[in-house]
Amino acid sequence: MAEEFYDLLKRKNKNDRKKVIEHFAPLVKKIAGRIAINLPPSVEFNDLVSYGVFGLIDAVEKFDPDMNVKFEYYARTRISGSIYDALRKLDWAPRSIRIKSKEIEKAIAELEQELNRDVNDADIAKKLGVSAEELEKMFVDHRKALLLSLEGFFSAESDDEDKASFLKDKKNLTPEEKAEEQAIKETLVRAINSLVYNERLVVTLYYYNEFTLKEIAATLDLTESRVSQIHSRAIAKLKARLKKFKKSMFA
Repeated sequence: MAEEFYDLLKRKNKNDRKKVIEHFAPLVKKIAGRIAINLPPSVEFNDLVSYGVFGLIDAVEKFDPDMNVKFEYYARTRISGSIYDALRKLDWAPRSIRIKSKEIEKAIAELEQELNRDVNDADIAKKLGVSAEELEKMFVDHRKALLLSLEGFFSAESDDEDKASFLKDKKNLTPEEKAEEQAIKETLVRAINSLVYNERLVVTLYYYNEFTLKEIAATLDLTESRVSQIHSRAIAKLKARLKKFKKSMFA
């Protein structure tokens, strides 16, 4: 089946491209559904699918079968990228949510610097001067705001070609590009491994195993709101640690 689609992609025929697009259409809905879970009801699911279809078409047109990359992986990147780009243009997150999100991230970054250890909810609540209940509400807002900011962390200021540059044939990477890519991977792995156990587990299940928060909650015997809070805290920590790396890398 994979070889059949590679042949279709190589021929660059209009009808062949249509077959590939039709075959991978369910993938667009799957990705759109996963993103929709984190968005308010005002964002229509069908709109997300439409944005994703543009990404799939773009993937079919630009994919080079000679690259050392599977088409599905390449398509996933283009589809999700197209949806995220459209959401950025919509500017759906209210300013108040962004402010609360930045307050949490700033508090975590400062606490880690001051305490030189992993911080918990009590530390964060004390730093912000809020109750545990208020902090939980802030984490809910933070989760809404982090959807786009983390996705574009390393490529927020890059154009579409730059965003997909990591997908090019590894044999064509310069020594500098290979070193930079490896440094980013190692830093991300270190940052994830530095999280406490439950945070690391939630991040792994959500991003690598593609569990929904509801599925994670059932697996860990926790409430979905508690899993959401753990997820938000983990991502805020990762952002703080990755920002430090980015500053040192691109200074």
